[in-house]
Amino acid sequence: MKKRMLIAGFLCVLLVLTTACGTVEPQNESEESRETERDATSAGANPPSQAENETHQEYGIVSFQAVEGAVIYDTEYGENGFPVSCQFHKKCESCGYVSNNNGQARDNLSTSYHCEKCGNNQHVEITATFDWFDVQD
Repeated sequence: MKKRMLIAGFLCVLLVLTTACGTVEPQNESEESRETERDATSAGANPPSQAENETHQEYGIVSFQAVEGAVIYDTEYGENGFPVSCQFHKKCESCGYVSNNNGQARDNLSTSYHCEKCGNNQHVEITATFDWFDVQD
């Protein structure tokens, strides 16, 4: 009976030691990983932050279209890579004359134009297409 109690006690001590040793290893691994991160940071290699990869959505202009009486010849883009405004020339739909007068649209535009060549009163319309798009922070 004493032998059985000794063996049971020995097994309990062995079990406690095995369990305790098993919980120490993950702490050592995390300490090692922290040391590696400190070494990488001190060497000048910064780990990528989450803020660099985050994006948010904005509602803005995706494109411009000349519907009537205009020819778009240039588009200005913002820092997010989407159009901000467009430059256009007025065009007579009757005779095809394109004026050298420059116009700029930052949104939908509706105006009129009196043709210098044929005297036609021309409607000018430019539309901007809006949509949601992802912008990286």
